[in-house]
Amino acid sequence: MLKYTLQSLLLIVTLVLLFGCGSDSDSDPDGDELDGDSQENPDGDDPDGDSPDGDSPDGDSPDGDSPDGDNPDGDNPDGDTDRDSDSDGDNDNVEYDSDGDLEPDIDTSPDGDTEAENEGDQDLDVEENEEEGDTEAENLDSACVRRVDVTVSPVPAQPDGLSWETAFTKLQAGIDAASAALDTRNCSSAEVWVAAGTYTIRGNTGVSGDMSNSLSLKIGVAVYGGFSGSESLRDDRQWWTNECVIDGEDLVYHVVSCLENICGEEQNDDHATLDGFTITGGMARKGALDTPGDTSDDGYTIEGNCGGGLFVEKHNPIISNCTFTGNSAISGGGACVEGWAPVFTNCLFVDNSADWHGGGLFAYEFAQPVIHNSTFVANTAGGDGGGISTYNTNFMGTCYQPTMANCIVWGNTPALSTDNQIFSQTYCEPLVSYSNVQWGWGDFGTNGNIGHNPAIHDPQFVATTGDVDYRLQSSSPSIDTGDNETVTIDHDLDGQSRTIDGNAIPGAVVDMGAYEYQPPVSKN
Repeated sequence: MLKYTLQSLLLIVTLVLLFGCGSDSDSDPDGDELDGDSQENPDGDDPDGDSPDGDSPDGDSPDGDSPDGDNPDGDNPDGDTDRDSDSDGDNDNVEYDSDGDLEPDIDTSPDGDTEAENEGDQDLDVEENEEEGDTEAENLDSACVRRVDVTVSPVPAQPDGLSWETAFTKLQAGIDAASAALDTRNCSSAEVWVAAGTYTIRGNTGVSGDMSNSLSLKIGVAVYGGFSGSESLRDDRQWWTNECVIDGEDLVYHVVSCLENICGEEQNDDHATLDGFTITGGMARKGALDTPGDTSDDGYTIEGNCGGGLFVEKHNPIISNCTFTGNSAISGGGACVEGWAPVFTNCLFVDNSADWHGGGLFAYEFAQPVIHNSTFVANTAGGDGGGISTYNTNFMGTCYQPTMANCIVWGNTPALSTDNQIFSQTYCEPLVSYSNVQWGWGDFGTNGNIGHNPAIHDPQFVATTGDVDYRLQSSSPSIDTGDNETVTIDHDLDGQSRTIDGNAIPGAVVDMGAYEYQPPVSKN
């Protein structure tokens, strides 16, 4: 009996030893001990700090989640951040650096560079308007904007135009720097912001005594006037208050120019732009008249003799919100266009003079200028076209003609005839519509034009003598008589809204001329 009892005990001990060893082997396949730790820690906590699976000492998981609630902020003491760990997708548990970027920085550039590397390539500093959501320069990279301020103080030793404090004092320097940015900064377009003041061409170039000096526009560069010198958004400018004057001082042939070989090559609808300036003091009287061997039309060369305020040669600049006054030339006192189709909108041509053709503007050869909502008044010509004169070419049956809409041409003085406000030297006449032309243009009522009876159609400017004012009085026949289809800018020369109801007749129709009549605001 004792024998069987001992055998049974031995068998039991043997079985216990066998099963015990098997259990240890399963928990540690390599046969190593786990520093004395057993499976009695179901939450994964490691009191010794040794966690072979990467668990943190406080039980945090490696992806930043805290299964036991010890880390409610989702912080990861190891410095690893899992951006997918936020179940609601709002990245509440993701840290941001001082620039507002996710930390660490990630590759967001098209060429695979990191953000830090990309900063060295583009050097962009775009300021965001938190209220409007706009960025500086109307979403244009700030590196593509140059500033000019003739009154900046102190004058920067090394101006770069990237801020108002480091603004250029010369307009041409700002334009040239903006033009260079098109290549060096990979800008698709560039702008020049100009603070109020008078910018002389003599001071602009630094060279005096050379009549060929001129402010040269550049393709792809838009020059905007009307800043006070502190704005960060282009829309904050007020050209009607912060007047920017470009003055030739009667010392240059052309105050502003866009010449074929200097303005640049137009590609992909890129244009030079001038917006918000008064242009004065040009004197295009080079005097090459009837020179032996001179084969130019009318016995004079165009360049140097045409366009005291502006000379455009085979380009399509956009000219908006500009006043041409006090310029003179042999032809085209205010402006001269030789070829192609520049656009003039919200412009005032007043008190310019020409010895021969076009006191306000002269269009020549293949010129097809487009003129909308502009006023020509009090200009004089020694020959024809007190306001506008054209000498356009018919090439292989195609007439190259200026186009005008919503304009006023009134009170200009041509020597040949008092009713010669617009004159065409060829049968390729300007296409004029919805305009008030003194003594009329075409048959009465044709294309919406008025002016055939000056006693009835007088535009009724506020004041034509003394302190002149070419805005419209409330009784003007030019109010609400334009063509809305030709309106491309939603404001007038004063910065006031276009296309408002100004005559109490239902329906808002654009006015003729550079200024939109603004009805008094009712006190009710």
